[in-house]
Parts: sequence; structure tokens; C-alpha cells
Amino acid sequence: MVGKIITRPDIYGANVFTADEDSYVTGAATYTSEGNNIELSVYTGLQNASDPTSGTKSAVATMSNVKYEGYYSLKFDTPVKVKKGETFAIVAKITKDSGTVRIYSEYGYSMNGLTYSLKTNKGESFYTYNPSYGWSDCTDSGKNNLMIKAYAVSDTECTEHKYGDWIIDRDSTCTATGEKHRVCSKCNHIETGTIEKKPHNYTTSVVAPTYTAQGYTLHKCSKCGTSYKSNYTLASVNSFDVDDKTDTSVSLTWGKNTSADGYILYRLDGSKWVTVKKIAGNSNNKFTVNDLEAITAYKFRIKTYKGGTLSKDYAELSVNTRPYTTTGMKCSSKTNVSANLQWDKNTSASGYELQKYDGSKWVTIKTFTSNADTSFNVTGLKASKTFEFRLRAYKTIDNVKKYSAFTYLNVNTRPYTTTGMKCSSKTNVSASLQWNKNISADGYVLDKYDGSKWVTIKTFTSNTNTSFNVTGLKASTTFKFRLRAYKNFGSAKEYSAYTYLNVNTRPRCAGNSKGLHQRLPFLPGRTALQTGSGKRP
Repeated sequence: MVGKIITRPDIYGANVFTADEDSYVTGAATYTSEGNNIELSVYTGLQNASDPTSGTKSAVATMSNVKYEGYYSLKFDTPVKVKKGETFAIVAKITKDSGTVRIYSEYGYSMNGLTYSLKTNKGESFYTYNPSYGWSDCTDSGKNNLMIKAYAVSDTECTEHKYGDWIIDRDSTCTATGEKHRVCSKCNHIETGTIEKKPHNYTTSVVAPTYTAQGYTLHKCSKCGTSYKSNYTLASVNSFDVDDKTDTSVSLTWGKNTSADGYILYRLDGSKWVTVKKIAGNSNNKFTVNDLEAITAYKFRIKTYKGGTLSKDYAELSVNTRPYTTTGMKCSSKTNVSANLQWDKNTSASGYELQKYDGSKWVTIKTFTSNADTSFNVTGLKASKTFEFRLRAYKTIDNVKKYSAFTYLNVNTRPYTTTGMKCSSKTNVSASLQWNKNISADGYVLDKYDGSKWVTIKTFTSNTNTSFNVTGLKASTTFKFRLRAYKNFGSAKEYSAYTYLNVNTRPRCAGNSKGLHQRLPFLPGRTALQTGSGKRP
């Protein structure tokens, strides 16, 4: 049995031996605790029976920071010769880099009816915490001999060793080899050996991959904690979604997997998955698939890769492309308060949705349930204003509407039709025209019919110009005039409907061919009439 004798920051112990024959002391051993430092010395020629260091220090062996509690056998570089009957001491110095140390003594015990007793003789075993202060005999404190051994061989050459069983000095573990020795029964020669490391006792656990780290199988020793990893795995991606889509393309996006080298995107083609793109770099987490068919269901799948390893799992997504974008949207006709919109039939759609911008938001003004509905007259508008319209087609799939991209159209309404057009005065060669101010207009255009076509005779650049005197006319003739207002929209003009007016000029005044006035003879009952005066009798 083992028992501690004393605890100190450092401590010395010694056992004194007597040689049975001429021998060589080849090594020594002591029992100590984990983390201690050992120094074993041989002292010969002892001068004082109560001082094991009173002789010559003939050999030293050391070991630092021992790993386990137990016996540690140290071999001296040079054997020390002792004669038969000579006493010598093995002195053990036990220290530690930090903390306290202890030295151990043997104890007897009783177990299962068996008794093992020890007899300690005075002068055989000593201890001290400083040899300069002297040594204490173990018998004086009721202690048994210290656990210190000496190894010696006979100086008579042994022609054939006869070894006993191996004695384990320090057992091996799964991280360190052990030490053992055996002694020849004929000459006490010591043979040392190494005990191979024990195998690790591994237990395995699977660590799942994440979007920032690979997964793996962890093998960890239950005895020493040594571990290694194998079977590395990758997570797929998260947030696999549609960023945008058109009638012929789908833009896909997904969450970044920082543990991957990149991604592989697949598309289901019939019953087979085909590679769309191998995307290098884990930051490249967007891709647009082009050349698709409108209003068609597609399935996509994405995996991650690292080197030659693919993720076992994948993210999958189903998406329907939009209907084709409707073409040919235009304003086929318009007034000051309405606009007749028209577009081409969209064969990929079930119907259309028409919206108008109200100044702050888009408002649906009509939903068409057939793709044959390709026109609509928008009423209730205001004159001389720009109105924004947009149209999108839709296809109903499983009671859900799938919309195309919008087609946009801006429509400028006409100004109001100018009112109050009249001839305020006229002669045989002129006509003074007049009309009401049109507050929805920037100006007016006045046309005259020349018998075969309409000819513009005046363009007014302000809506305050509300009259014009037309000259150069012929007497007793009907002239046709028309007036329309206009509103400037940038470099373009929008015109109102025409206001029409027919004007009959006066007859020519009576007079001679030279235009000279004659005084007629005065007749009774008549007043004088000057020709060319425009007055009739």
C-alpha cells in the first residue's frame, strides 16, 4: 500500500542499502505524483549512519514533469560499483514547478483474511525538506520505509541472463508509451523496454453542416480527448427565391454559404436534371436564366460545392414565367375628356388589367376577362392634361393570376373645343371673327377653305388672342372658316376639335367704273343718295 509521509514545496527522501555481493548500481526508482520533477542520486562511502548524504555523490539521473502517479525507474549513465557489505544510499529529491509535493512510504494492510505487515529498521529510511538541517529517521515518526528502490547487478559476468517477468514502471496510455524492466535472477542485470501506446477508444458523432461551416464526422477518444474529423459535408443554401422574372427569363437569388467554393444550378428538363451553370465564388449568389418560354412552369435546384465535394442536400424552387408583354399599345383616338386605348391581342394571356396613375398611386380602372378585349375608351378625363396608363396581361393558373410585365402609355388629352365663334362685323372684302377664350389652350390655329383644301391663315400663340380680321375676301361670297385650340406638350401640340363658321361677305357698293361719286338730280319727294355710301333707299 502507498501512503504519503509529508507535504512540502520540495522534499528529499533516502533509503540506505547494503550490498550482498560486489555489484554495480545501475539505476534507481521512486514513487511520485503527476507533474513532479525527480532527481535520484547514489551516495557511496557513507560516513554517518544517520545522514544518507554523508558520502560521495557518485551518480545522478533526473526526470521532469512526470505524466502520471506511479513508480519511475531511472538509469544512471555510469554504473556505480559497490563492494559486498558496503552501505550506499539512494537519495530522491522531489520538486514541482508550482505547488507542493509529497513523498510516499509503504504501508501494510489486511484484506480478505490476509495480512501484509512491514518491519522498518532504524537507519534504513530517511526524509528531510533541507539536507543542511539534517535528516529524520522514518522509524522516529512511525513511518515505514520510503518507496525508493535501487537496481544493481553482480560484477560477475553472466554468460546467460535468466530474466524474470516484466515489471511495469510506467504503463502506457493512448497518447504516450510506457516503460518496463526485468531483472536477471543470476546477475541482477536490468533490461528495460518500451510499452507501446494503447489504442484510442474513439466514439463518433456527426456534426451537421451550416451555412458558415462544413459538417463532418467527429472521432473523439473517450480516454484522452484526442480527436479527428472525417466525411466532410456541405450544407446547401437557404432563401432560394425568385428575385425577378419576365416572359422569357427568371432571376434567381439565394443565401450565401461561406463554407462553399461555389454553387451548381440545375433545371428540370422533362424527367432529367440538367446543369444550367456552375457558379464559382460563394459571394456570387444571383443568376438569371434566359431563353425560357412564356407562361411556363419551371423547376430549379441548387447545390453547393467545395473542391470535388457536392452538398448532399439541395434547395428546390418552382416558378412560372410571366405571359408575354403586351405590344402595340396606343391611343387610337381621343377628345378633351376621353382617350380610346388599343393594343395587340396577347395569345399567352387569359385577360388584361388596365391601370391609371392618379398622381400618387396606380389604380386599376378595368380588368378584362378575355384576351380578345383589345381596346377600351377611358372617359372622365380633363382637357389638356397628360394621363399615364399601363397595361399588363395575366394568365390564370390554379386560380392564381400570373402577370406579365407592364406596357406603359402616356396620353395627352385635347384642349376643350373653343366656343362662341362668330363674325362680329364684315364688309364686302373682310370679316372680323371672334371667339371665347379657351383656358385649356396655349393658342389657336385659324383655317380658311380655299375651294379644294383647308389653308391655315393664322396661328395664335396665346389663348388671349380671341379675334382676327380676315381681309382680302370677295363680295357676296360665302367663306368657310374653322378654328381649333392647341396645347403645347414639350415640342408636340395637342389640338382640340374644330369649331366651324360660315361667313357671307357683303355685296360690292354701287358706283361708276372710276369710283367717282356723282350727284343725282334732285327730285321732289326723294332724298339725295350718294353712291358707295352703303345706304339703300
